[in-house]
Amino acid sequence: AATDGRRHRSPSTRHFPVQMFASVLGLAALGLAWREAAESFGFTVAVSELFLGFAAGFYIAVLAFYGLKAMRHPDAAIEDFTDPIRGSYFAAAGMGLLLFSAAAAPHSPWLGQALWILGAPVNLAITVALVGGWMGREFHIRHATPVWFLPIAGNLLAAIGAPALGYAELGWMIFAVGIVLWMLLQVIIFYRLLFHEPIEQPLRPTIVIMLAPPALAAIAYQVLAGGASYGAVAGFGTMLYGLALFVGLLLAVRIPMLMRMPFGLSAWSYSYPLAAFTIAATLYADRHPHWAAETIAIAGLAGTTLITLVLFVHTARDLIAGRLFRLPAPKAEAQD
Repeated sequence: AATDGRRHRSPSTRHFPVQMFASVLGLAALGLAWREAAESFGFTVAVSELFLGFAAGFYIAVLAFYGLKAMRHPDAAIEDFTDPIRGSYFAAAGMGLLLFSAAAAPHSPWLGQALWILGAPVNLAITVALVGGWMGREFHIRHATPVWFLPIAGNLLAAIGAPALGYAELGWMIFAVGIVLWMLLQVIIFYRLLFHEPIEQPLRPTIVIMLAPPALAAIAYQVLAGGASYGAVAGFGTMLYGLALFVGLLLAVRIPMLMRMPFGLSAWSYSYPLAAFTIAATLYADRHPHWAAETIAIAGLAGTTLITLVLFVHTARDLIAGRLFRLPAPKAEAQD
């Protein structure tokens, strides 16, 4: 018992947050960004493999803990999925399969293909379930947050891996789903940001997720188009990358506000979009060698690495201190 006479309660799997899957995305995407930089700029590939190996182990651990939560407390898992905000984080679980498909492919093509074949339908099913839920339920405009971009980003991610596995036609179809839903949601999110109350403080870091769709779309289009560098085909990919740059500038203006935010799991919203942008910038610099393009890519890699490491240190610190799981107050405490 605690010194004030109230019973101390330790976290249980019921309180394991689905938002933890976002941290996996950040770590894995950073590893892939380092791999792309190793190919383009001659950096060591060892850093990439280190991040990817750690991210794979971390993903298994997060999946296991959330699986225990779903088995022991199915009501809590259902509550997560039906929540208008937390539900979108389930897409991050499926996106992890696609990221590790890309990570595994150079070492084990069959494993990479198996993970993609599993991950692409999972992402599509989650997208159908979430978007169907949005259409079938009554939401308030305050529920429209950039977290809603996660299932859309998952489909763009699936499109990136499709051509290498011989599914280019399917990749174009998935790309169409992702890009159209992104544009529709972009209008809704901008309307919410411009004409309604600000996003609640704990969720304000999620605004950085707005960078993920244009960055992933730029990557997916270039992969599907065969890496074209010039002409009309490459032009659309350049437009998408330019849009990602513009969104990045809009977000850069908000850096002072974001730096004042206290740490929470929503801060992991920084890592994955920044890593996706870094990969898009690296691909662009690879196709159009220029000191400015290369500077953006290298600066993106350095910044994403630093931010991800800081986020991991904060997460580990809060986990050790017992602050990571936010436990609801028991009735006895609430009445005091």
